[in-house]
Amino acid sequence: MAYYYEFKVICPKILEEGISDILFENGATGTEVKGWYEIDGKYDWADTGKTILSKNDNYEIKGYFDKLDKNTQMSIKKSCNDLLACFGLNDKLVFSVQKRKEEPWDKEWKKFYKPISEGIFTVVPEWEKYNGNQNEIRINPNTAFGTGQHETTRLCLNYLSELDLKGKKILDVGAGSGILAIAALKKGGDSALLLDTDENAVKSASNNLKLNNIENARIELRSIEKEDNADIVIANITANILLSIENLLCDAVNEKGKLLLSGIIEERAKEIKSAFSKKIKFVSDKKYGEWNAFLFEKN
Repeated sequence: MAYYYEFKVICPKILEEGISDILFENGATGTEVKGWYEIDGKYDWADTGKTILSKNDNYEIKGYFDKLDKNTQMSIKKSCNDLLACFGLNDKLVFSVQKRKEEPWDKEWKKFYKPISEGIFTVVPEWEKYNGNQNEIRINPNTAFGTGQHETTRLCLNYLSELDLKGKKILDVGAGSGILAIAALKKGGDSALLLDTDENAVKSASNNLKLNNIENARIELRSIEKEDNADIVIANITANILLSIENLLCDAVNEKGKLLLSGIIEERAKEIKSAFSKKIKFVSDKKYGEWNAFLFEKN
């Protein structure tokens, strides 16, 4: 009988994106995220999409593996604890590993991902049947961050729903699954360059571009460079990385173009806004839970 391994982490919800990425980087074939919610007067783990109040700030993140040796387990735990330290948190992460029969998990994992609407867009797992309209984005959610579930992605989709993208040249820095570039092109963007430094992300974005029949885009395994430029520059990445490539991001925006930043936790929002406002005009901001997105414009 075939088996799979379930690696579970209980962590502050602010670490959900980073820990999900760590699990994928160490070979996870899929993840599942749940929050701690009150349901009918009782507290239990539930789908994070439920619109009910949480008892605390914890998420339960499960990574699913075909193989999981002790060295990989140690690597995951170290990376997760390093991430915790990066955020300056005093919480203690809780880890557990279970060996399970193969048959049930594939169905259960796919049940977790359902179509999600944000702005004019609907993000649909590739195996789901849906309307098939222009603003539907097909995604294989088991390969890289950017499934439409996370607040930072939703903020960007909301902004892209409002912006005039017709005929615009798009640059997506830290593209992940490619969901944001796909959205921009579906709303009328002329072409897109997707950049990511993670090989798994590049493969994921490439597959998702094909899923959506996108031909006017290319993806490259690298970070932003001084020669890159676009009318709409998108960067949904962590605050530290945003600050490290601040000048490159601002310089990449064409005249009258827009810069959309996301992936910014509340504690870093003022710092990011202040730093970028010195180089490019601040337009507006949006907030979703503890996460922020900023829109800037080059005069």
